[in-house]
Amino acid sequence: SWGPGKYYEEDITPQEEYEDLLTEEELELLGEMEEEEDLYINPYLFIPFGVLLLIYCALLPYFDFISNRFIVRNSRFGNGAFSFSATVGDFYRLYGKWFAATAVLVLIWVAAMMAGDKDIAFFPILMLLTIVFVGGTRAYFQSRRTNILLQSTRLAQHHQLAGYIPFRGLFWLMVSNNFMVAITLGLMGPWAKVRTARFMLERIQLVSEESLDGFVEQQSNEASSLAEEVADVFDLDLV
Repeated sequence: SWGPGKYYEEDITPQEEYEDLLTEEELELLGEMEEEEDLYINPYLFIPFGVLLLIYCALLPYFDFISNRFIVRNSRFGNGAFSFSATVGDFYRLYGKWFAATAVLVLIWVAAMMAGDKDIAFFPILMLLTIVFVGGTRAYFQSRRTNILLQSTRLAQHHQLAGYIPFRGLFWLMVSNNFMVAITLGLMGPWAKVRTARFMLERIQLVSEESLDGFVEQQSNEASSLAEEVADVFDLDLV
């Protein structure tokens, strides 16, 4: 037995005396509990980040919509103005599909992380699934977004942009481009950009309800008249 005198004489703390009475298994369990306490992160710290993320996701489709509408409505071909007929709902539906698919992938990752070492063989498959998901969603989003812009843009109310960017074709284009850029260490980057631009432009059309030659001639005459009026104002001699 030990008394107060012995305790102070040998500088044995109550914690050390308590640990001497524990078995090895109990000591290991106590050490794990102390490590978990050291690694504990208050989940409430993520609430502000979560709120900001929700606000960002809620406003992103709207900002994309108004940005494209502003660009199209302020574009001109001569004096002919472009119009934009897409609605904000078109963008929210497209972004909603993207957000939903991303949420499903995140839940799969969370479930795999919670399983820990039990399903360790599933992680390579999950990594491959993530790579395919990122490439597939990017191709789907870009193709559908481009289709919305094309089908909603008109020139001078008589000329409609038309076209359809297929998802599968764009997905294969991205896969092959990335593969060539990767194996050449970036040297084929310009080739990939030209290939993508050609793929897009070959699928864009202009549907006209009247003669394009007459429209171009009209815009040219209006531009010439405007130039002459400006020259008269500044008293310039145009050759």
